[in-house]
Amino acid sequence: MSGFMRIVLSFAVIAILQTVLSIKANKYLGLLIPSANVLGSVWVARQFSDMVSAILGLIVSVVPLAIWLGIYDACQRKLAKQKQDEIRRMQINDL
Repeated sequence: MSGFMRIVLSFAVIAILQTVLSIKANKYLGLLIPSANVLGSVWVARQFSDMVSAILGLIVSVVPLAIWLGIYDACQRKLAKQKQDEIRRMQINDL
């Protein structure tokens, strides 16, 4: 398997895991992968000796963070909408 395919496969697995964790009732579970990404980004930036390379390494390693937080936000919005729909159904039944 080529290196590119491994990267794509691992990215897909992490995206699925992020989705599963973001759907859970505990909203902090969905922040595990983005937190690990931030820590990893800082670690990557510290590996470079000059400032320009460190900043570029930080920027490149933070790009997936936007994707993980996007997945988290979409799942949380979906959960909030489901809760609102459930509350509306309960209010209708109470009438």
